[in-house]
Amino acid sequence: MMPGFAKTAGIDINKMKRNLVHPSKLISSVLNKQADCTSTYYVSNAASLARKTPAVHFMYADYGLQTLDLGLISHSDMVKNEPKLVQTVVDGAMEGLKLQLLDPENSLDYMIAAQPKLKTKPRELLLIHSGNTNLLSIGPAVEQNGLGWMNESDQTRTRNVVIKYMNGKNVPQSTSCSPINLPAISS
Repeated sequence: MMPGFAKTAGIDINKMKRNLVHPSKLISSVLNKQADCTSTYYVSNAASLARKTPAVHFMYADYGLQTLDLGLISHSDMVKNEPKLVQTVVDGAMEGLKLQLLDPENSLDYMIAAQPKLKTKPRELLLIHSGNTNLLSIGPAVEQNGLGWMNESDQTRTRNVVIKYMNGKNVPQSTSCSPINLPAISS
């Protein structure tokens, strides 16, 4: 996304010295002063926040690169031929999201049980990650239509960003489909 951000922010990317590193090294490269800055997902900034590293955090969306991130994607024939299976997957994902939003501490316990290597990370850091994820889970489409909703224009905009700025090839068209029964989520 960096080339797209540079273009929309009016930055001459050719004047930047860029080092490509493995995604797991993005934050540590800055924290260890091997790089001046990094471009990463907002949910990944917990390490810099926990260390109180002086930083400027912003969203690509502030520069016209708004994209949808995580979603449940299926082939239309799977939805048509296996509706109960699809509904079960959606219900499970939505129940997990509900727990994440309403009870992050308990949600974290489930995540650690499923991924024991998370025990090696400071709990405070993991909760910051969770809070960042929660922040990004709510937006205008969700506020109007409930969790799990992605409108077609947002899908198309994301597709166009992937093609234009990430050199996406053979990216399928966005399609609308009838909403699956999403459970109500309330406190």
